[in-house]
Amino acid sequence: MVRLGFVAACGVLLVAALLLLRRERGDEGGAGALATSRVEIAEAASPPASAEFVAPEPTSWPAALPTSERVASADAPLRGTLRGRLVEAGSGAPLHAERVILLASPRNAVAETLRTRPDGSFASVRRFPRGLVRAWVSEPETRALLVRYEAEFEPNSPGEWLVPVPPSPASAMPLELAEGQVALHGMVVDLAGRPVAGAQVKLFPLASPGQVSCDSSTDAAGEFRLQDLARGPQRLLVQGRFASSAPHDVVLVEGRNEAGRILLPAAASVGALRGSLVAEEGGAHPIAVLLLRELASGKELAVTADWSLFSGENDGVASFAIETVPDGDYELAVVAVDGRVYEPALLRVSPPADGLEFRARAVPPRFFALRVHDASTGAELEDFTTLARIRGQWCGADIEGLPGGFDRWVVCREGYRPARGDFARAVRVLDPDADEEGWELYEVEVALERGHGLALLCKDIESDRLLAPEFDELFGPGVEGVTVLADGKAVAHSDSDGLALLDLPRAPDRLEFARPGWRVVGENRVEGVHFVHLARE
Repeated sequence: MVRLGFVAACGVLLVAALLLLRRERGDEGGAGALATSRVEIAEAASPPASAEFVAPEPTSWPAALPTSERVASADAPLRGTLRGRLVEAGSGAPLHAERVILLASPRNAVAETLRTRPDGSFASVRRFPRGLVRAWVSEPETRALLVRYEAEFEPNSPGEWLVPVPPSPASAMPLELAEGQVALHGMVVDLAGRPVAGAQVKLFPLASPGQVSCDSSTDAAGEFRLQDLARGPQRLLVQGRFASSAPHDVVLVEGRNEAGRILLPAAASVGALRGSLVAEEGGAHPIAVLLLRELASGKELAVTADWSLFSGENDGVASFAIETVPDGDYELAVVAVDGRVYEPALLRVSPPADGLEFRARAVPPRFFALRVHDASTGAELEDFTTLARIRGQWCGADIEGLPGGFDRWVVCREGYRPARGDFARAVRVLDPDADEEGWELYEVEVALERGHGLALLCKDIESDRLLAPEFDELFGPGVEGVTVLADGKAVAHSDSDGLALLDLPRAPDRLEFARPGWRVVGENRVEGVHFVHLARE
């Protein structure tokens, strides 16, 4: 039967792999060796599992994030507020900069995430015990890790706890590139000429379909560097908070190419939106995506909540923060990927705002398992591809079940025609693990006929109607009315979500895609799903 591990896998269906990749990229760009002052840097230290300093924009970090704190016993060590300051590595001079800092005592008994003040100082809300304290410092916009650090903390000491931080990663591109390599460098500024950090940079070919780059973002200085590119005409597009740059066409040649200064017509930030998702008493850690909708334009921004857990502990609270939000009126909603229902359904918000809260309804979360079999023989089938839809977005799923927030499914398998449906006919099954852990399991029977099937998702690569930088090209507005041609014959059309299903007796030799006024700029296959990227002519 389905085990508890399956529930955890469902919860991170949309976010785990991509967030881990982003964290790895942030670590690669993190700090090297530091000249220490008074203490030693912990080279081998690793952040606790809930370190969200590299998580989203599609994102975190209130002035103080509650995580977990064990109850103190009578003989507990001395505790106190941790008052500290960032200093420049080497010189020890005060570092006047806002950074995100995660603090944790040994075994993560006390942990807290803070944002430093503009002068680089900070003070914990939680009381830390005397002894070793670890710290991870990162850029607030790009989530790039700057340093891992540890030092002794003495609650009675009158001095500040100093954290030496190296400079941000160098913004210059390498002066030398490998023979034949193509690179592109540029800088993004806002209407006031200030650099824009954390903007998503997209690059796609114009001459013929090829590789589409969607996984780069600007650094703290507003710069971006793309490497290992193809030569020839390409289109560059930058997208930020509810704004896009004008398309910038470039012809790339071997070596270093300069895009210059790119204007992102974005309004200045007036603050952040911060809050938390709260599970019912004793409930598992909330796992969800926050969806922020600008009322004036209808544009949306997807941001992951702090879904990571501290090892061995669970306080039933997931924090979120959406940084650098322009002035305006917004609606904030929870897209649950943990099978729960959160209330209220919507919050009307204007930045800056703290203490926003969504609470999980005290009903058992639901999970659905698809049982797939051969329609003619009844034999159970494995190694099939599952797609599921949530809030109009389709994603691939390599697991056997789906949380209750999804409303539609598609199943494809090599040698079979596809099947699609919803969960209206799902049947509840008794499962000891589900009953013990307080969640409900439902099954859906899926019969596949012999033939050929393929799921296609047609995406508008230039649209900023939905911005989800953490998910690269996986999410965004679909393109309706794309004709799919198999060996020159029209066999399918994409729907309003951009989904087209190929349902044929046998596999074709050639696939083509067409819609008047649009061009195909790239194709990609992710988690068994065939993505078709389009741009307007």
